[in-house]
Amino acid sequence: MSVLMEDKKVDIFVVGAMKAGTTSFATLLSQHPMIFMSPIKEPHHFADPLPKAFLETSRFFSLENYFKNQYLAPRHSVQVSKEEHYQRLFSNATAEQYRAEASTAYLHAPEAAERIYNYNPNAKIIILTRNPLKRAFSHYNMDLGVGRERKSFATVMARDLDLYKKGTLPWFSYLNMSCYNTPIRHYQNIFESVLVLSLEELVANTENEMGKVANFLNIAQFPDLFLKKVNEGHALKYQKLFYFLKRIGLKDLLSQFLTSNFKSKILKRVRDKKKLTLALPQDMIDELETIFKNN
Repeated sequence: MSVLMEDKKVDIFVVGAMKAGTTSFATLLSQHPMIFMSPIKEPHHFADPLPKAFLETSRFFSLENYFKNQYLAPRHSVQVSKEEHYQRLFSNATAEQYRAEASTAYLHAPEAAERIYNYNPNAKIIILTRNPLKRAFSHYNMDLGVGRERKSFATVMARDLDLYKKGTLPWFSYLNMSCYNTPIRHYQNIFESVLVLSLEELVANTENEMGKVANFLNIAQFPDLFLKKVNEGHALKYQKLFYFLKRIGLKDLLSQFLTSNFKSKILKRVRDKKKLTLALPQDMIDELETIFKNN
C-alpha cells in the first residue's frame, strides 16, 4: 500500500449541488489517470456534524471498522470527521496529479468554504448546478424513497417558503439548496480557481463540458465521456411501510445481511413505475423562481 505524502493534499473539491449530477461527474473524474477519487465519494470532512435530515448513516455501519480494512470499499456518503481517517481515504493514491472528493454538503454548509481554504488555499473548486426547481424535486424524491420524507412536495415547499420569510430556513432545506448565486459568489471570493458547470449542459454537451474541466485542471482530455445516470431516486410502492421499517431500524438491519444483488432484486420489485410529477400551484412556482434568482 502506498502512503500519501504529507505535503500532498486533496486539491479537487466537487462541492455540489446535491442532486445535480455530482455522482455521475465524480465517476467521470475517477476514470482519468491523473485523478484519484476518494473511495467515499462524499466524506463531508469540512462540514459540521450533519443533521439526519441531510445524511443518515446505517446504525450498523462502523466507520472505525471501515478504516481498519486494508481495502477501502466504495461508499457513497459517510461523514469522516477525523483528520487521520480523511488522509487514509487517499492513502492508495500513487502517481496521480490530483486527489479529489465530491461532498455535496460543502456548497451550502456555512463553514465549509473557509475550512477547505484553510486546509488547501490552492484547491480547485468545481460546482455543478441544475434547474433549481427540478433539483429541489429530485432532492425531495430521494428523501421520499429513503423514508426521510412523507409529506407532499407542495406541502414541504410551502413549509420552506414560510421558514424563508421568517429568516429561519435551514441551509440543508430543499429550497435553500436550490439557491446557487450566493454560495457560488462566496467560493469565487475565497478561491482563485472555481469552475461552474450546469447538469443540463453536461448532459447535452458532455465532450465540450469535460473539455472545460480538462483545461481547468490542465490535464489531457478525459478518455471516457459516457455520462451514466447513477444515484437516481425512485418512487416506491408501500411507501408508508418503508417509512415505518426505517423508523424502527428494521430496514438497516435487513440491509446489513442481504447481498447487493438481492437488494437490487427487491428494489426492482417495489419500485413504482409511475413517476411522480412536479405539481405545484403556479403562484408558488413564480415565488420560488424569484427566490432562486435572487439568492
